[in-house]
Amino acid sequence: MAKQIGRRSPCHCGSGARYKNCCEKKDRGEIPGIRVQKIDESTVSPEVQEFVRRARAQPAAVTANSVPWVLKDGRRMVAGKACLHARPREEAFSNFLVHHLKWTLGRDWFDAQIAKPAAEQDQISVLLRGLYDWQVENMQHPERRVGRGWLGPPSGLATAAMTLAYDVYCLERIGALPPRLLNRLKDPLEFQGARYEIAVAAIFRRAGCGLEWTTPGPGRRCEFIASHEDTKERAGVEAKSRRRPGILGHPGTANPDAPQRVDVEHLIDDALAQAPDELIPFVVFIDVNQPPLPAQHPLDLPWFPGLPEYLESKSKGTPADPDSFTAFVVTNYSHHWLGTAKVPDSIEYILSLAKFSKRPSLSPQLMGDLLASLQSYGRIPTPWVVE
Repeated sequence: MAKQIGRRSPCHCGSGARYKNCCEKKDRGEIPGIRVQKIDESTVSPEVQEFVRRARAQPAAVTANSVPWVLKDGRRMVAGKACLHARPREEAFSNFLVHHLKWTLGRDWFDAQIAKPAAEQDQISVLLRGLYDWQVENMQHPERRVGRGWLGPPSGLATAAMTLAYDVYCLERIGALPPRLLNRLKDPLEFQGARYEIAVAAIFRRAGCGLEWTTPGPGRRCEFIASHEDTKERAGVEAKSRRRPGILGHPGTANPDAPQRVDVEHLIDDALAQAPDELIPFVVFIDVNQPPLPAQHPLDLPWFPGLPEYLESKSKGTPADPDSFTAFVVTNYSHHWLGTAKVPDSIEYILSLAKFSKRPSLSPQLMGDLLASLQSYGRIPTPWVVE
C-alpha cells in the first residue's frame, strides 16, 4: 500500500468499516483467522439447555434443512451435535457457516494453513480466501447494502466455499462427519474425492436420510448407507469425481476454454465394483468436473453428448441377467472453475435408472426427496435475518 493506515481508521476500500475489521488481513496476505466461541453447556440457563436437548432429539426428517438457534443474553446460540455455538447476534448465517467450518477443521490446523504463503495453502484456504476477496469487493458497492450486510452476485470461489461450509454443517448437525473423512478433506491429494463424498452425503441428508459411513477394509464397500427416515428404506451410495489438470490442486494448468473430454468411464467402472453385498438399492454418483455454463437443456451441455450412450451400455440388464445398480446420477458441481467470475444460474445433473436391476428400486417418496435435494443443491437458506 502507498501509505500507512491506522487500524482504527476507515478502510481504504470505502466500506465504512474500520481498517482492522476490513482489509487489513487481506493487505497483509492473510485471510481471517478463527475465533471459536464454544460454550460449556452446563453453565447456560435451563431454558437454553432445554432448547439444545430438543434440537438434538429431532429426527432426521425434521432436521434435514433446519438450523436450530435461539437469542439469549445478546448472543445467538446455535445447537450442533457436538457443541453449542455462541455467536454475535449481528453475525449473518453465511459468516456463521464459515466459523463452523473452521471450528470443525480445528483451529491449530487452520492457523497453520493461513501462516503459509498463499501458493502453498490447501484448497480450503484457497476457497475461503476467494470468499473473503468477494466480500471485500462486494462492500465497495453501496447499492448492494441490505441492512447490516451486502447482497451481490457471488463469485465461483465464494460459492464453492459457502457450499462446502453448508454441506459440512448439515453433516455435523447429526454427527455424520467421521474423523477419517475430515482428515482426507485436509489432505491436498485427497481433498477433491472427500469434498464430493461430503456433497453427495449432504444431498441425501437434506433428502431426509440418516447416514452410516462404511469402514475401510477388504471387499466391496460403498461410501455410505443412507437410511430414509420416513420410509425406513436403506440405499448404498458410491461417489466419484473426475480430476482435471490445474483444478482443485491437481497438477497441470487449467484451461476452461479448451474442450473437456467427459472421460468418466473408468470412474463408473470403479464405482460399480463397490456395490454393497446387502441387496439394497445402489446409487452411483459421478461428477464430471467441467466448467459450468448458464442454465440450458441437458442435451445442449457440452459434457452431455456420448454420456447417455455409455450409461446405456452399462444398463443392459434383462429379467434373466439384471444390473447390479439402481441408478446413476451424473453431476457437474464445478463453481471452483470460475474463480472470481460470477456464477451462472444453473444446476447441472442427469439421472439414469436401471431398466432391470437385481436390487430394489427407490420408493417414489425417497426418489422425490432426492430429486428435490439435487435440484436445490448450492442454494443456502437464510434461517435468520440480521437487522
